[in-house]
This record gives sequence, structure tokens and C-alpha cells, in this order.
Amino acid sequence: MDNVNWQYWKKQKQAMEHAASGNYDITVFLGGYRSGKSVSGARFIVKNALKHPDSKWLAMAVNYNIGKQTTYNVLFDMAIPGDNVNPFEGGDPENSPIVQHWTKLDKTLTLNNGATIVLAGADQSERYEGGSFNGAWVDEPGNYKKKLDGVASTLLERMDRGDPGAMLWTTTGKTGP
Repeated sequence: MDNVNWQYWKKQKQAMEHAASGNYDITVFLGGYRSGKSVSGARFIVKNALKHPDSKWLAMAVNYNIGKQTTYNVLFDMAIPGDNVNPFEGGDPENSPIVQHWTKLDKTLTLNNGATIVLAGADQSERYEGGSFNGAWVDEPGNYKKKLDGVASTLLERMDRGDPGAMLWTTTGKTGP
């Protein structure tokens, strides 16, 4: 079951197509609360990880603790098929038919095709220096405050592993000082 199909509304589909095209470094999907932004980001990253064997992806939240309550919950609940797969709700990602391995210590999900998804936090963007990625989903970057410039520049330098080499940012547009 390496081919997962979801239904999207027009703006979700457009944002994901732009991000996957490789024509843009950053695609921003801006919308209101509960408009499907984070679901789109999660599904964008899983869909493309499945499409590109042995690829490497980031799912980024403000920080890991906030991500466990928001961003990563959406990833596991809305984009990883299977029952009881969310490790932050007592599940095991390895219950999914597309997941080969989950490493809590490294915050890394390995899919059956060898693609990996790293659960990242903007508060530790320097952790990814020297890494190489195919793409990233950056959730609510308006909340990253003074970290956003560093996150954006670090990740743009690291999108050199292969297609699409781009990021999808999902945000309500909030900005901090």
C-alpha cells in the first residue's frame, strides 16, 4: 500500500502542486483556522515521500513539544494510514502499512520505500545544518518569531537532495515581533 489517495479542495490541490513542481523554493498555503492547511502539509510530505524512494523530508513545528500536540498529530492522524498509528496518543506508527520503522529518539519515520520523514522543531534549526533534504512542510511559520529567518535560510540551503527541493509553508498568517 505505497499509493495513498486523498480528496482535496481546489486550493489545497493547487498549493501542493506548486510545492511539488520544483519551480518554487517556498510555496505558502495561507488560510483561516480549520481550512485544511496542516492536513495539506502533512499529506504533501507523505505523498511525495512515497513518490520518491530513499528521499528525506522534514515536518517542522515551532518546537517538538508543541509539534507533538499539533503538527505531528495532524501528520499521524491525517496522513499516515492505519489504525492506532499516532505515537503521541499511545499508538505505534509501525501499525501503518506504509511505515517500516519509527525511531522516537531520532524523531524519524521511515517508510517502506526507504524515504524518511524527520519531525523537526524551528527552535533547533541548526540541528539540520549539514543535512540534505528533498522537501519540507513548515507548519505555522508566523509563530517562529525571531527564528524564521534562520529556519528559512538553513532549510533553503538544505533542499539539495533531489526533487522537488522545495518547502510548503502552511500558515494562518500570524506574525510575531
